[in-house]
Amino acid sequence: MTLTAGARAGAIITVTGFGFGVGFGIVSLATPALLADCYGTTAYATVAGRFAAPVTTAKAAAPLAAATLVQHVGYHLLLAAVAIECLLAAAGKLAVRGTRIDQRGSQVV
Repeated sequence: MTLTAGARAGAIITVTGFGFGVGFGIVSLATPALLADCYGTTAYATVAGRFAAPVTTAKAAAPLAAATLVQHVGYHLLLAAVAIECLLAAAGKLAVRGTRIDQRGSQVV
């Protein structure tokens, strides 16, 4: 890492590669703990399964959707779309804050 960080392009590649690797690593380690903390351990498998499908689909479809948007509307609208999606995710998280899942996988308010 120290050898490639001497040049500008090497620094960008190093920081980007390291950042993505650390980000995905932290997410894979933190997800079980966060799910167990938010929803309890009794229905962990149900909750984890419900979260896995949409997350995996979004990770697979996002690059194609972004490339399509860039081709048709440009980077500014792509970044606006990403910002809107982040706001929607935050609003969704705030809307379900404080709810828990019981043993049968039913939502308890």
